Amino acid sequence: MAFSSGIINTPFEFRGTEFYSTPYIVTKFLLNRISFNKKISILEPCCGSLAIVKILKEYKYKNITYFDLHPQNKKIKQQNFLLYKKRHDVIITNPPFSKTYGLLIHSLNIANTVIFFLPLDYLHGKKRYNMFYKRNFLDKVLIFTRRINLSENPNIYILNGLMTLAWFIFDKKSVNKKPTIEFIDAEGGY
Repeated sequence: MAFSSGIINTPFEFRGTEFYSTPYIVTKFLLNRISFNKKISILEPCCGSLAIVKILKEYKYKNITYFDLHPQNKKIKQQNFLLYKKRHDVIITNPPFSKTYGLLIHSLNIANTVIFFLPLDYLHGKKRYNMFYKRNFLDKVLIFTRRINLSENPNIYILNGLMTLAWFIFDKKSVNKKPTIEFIDAEGGY
C-alpha cells in the first residue's frame, strides 16, 4: 500500500542545526533489544557521520546501504532519500526531526520495518495519528529513562539533555496489534 503526502517529492533543506550524531551506545541499546537476520537489507538514509552504520557493522550486519543528502565526509554518497525507490527490509535512521513526517511516509513505502530515533513528542499530533498510529503501523516505542544530550560527536554520551528521545519501531506486518512501550535504562547500561 503506497502512502502520499504533498511534501513527498520535495527535497528537504540543509539540516544546519539539525545534524546531531547518534551516540554509539544509543544504537547499541536498540540492537540489544531487537535483532534481525544478519542477511537482511538495511538502509540508513540520513547517515550523517556514519554513527548508526558503524554500530550495525559492529553487530555483524552485512547488507547495509547508506547515504545522506548532506554527507559529512567524501566517503558518503550524496542522495536525496525522497527520490530513492529501492526496497529494503529495514530502515534505521536518526532523521532531521523537522522533516520526519515526509521521510517516514517514504520509508513505509519502501520497507516493512522502519526504525526512527525521535523525540518522544512525536507521538503527539492529529496528522501523525491519522497517518501512522490509527493504521497501527507503530509496533513499539523504546523510551530512554533519562534525557540524552545529542552532539556532533557520536562518542559523547551525556545524560540530562534537553529532549526525551525514543526509538520508534514501525512495522507494516503488525497492523493487527496495539503498540507496546518499553523503557531503556540509560544509566544501567545495556
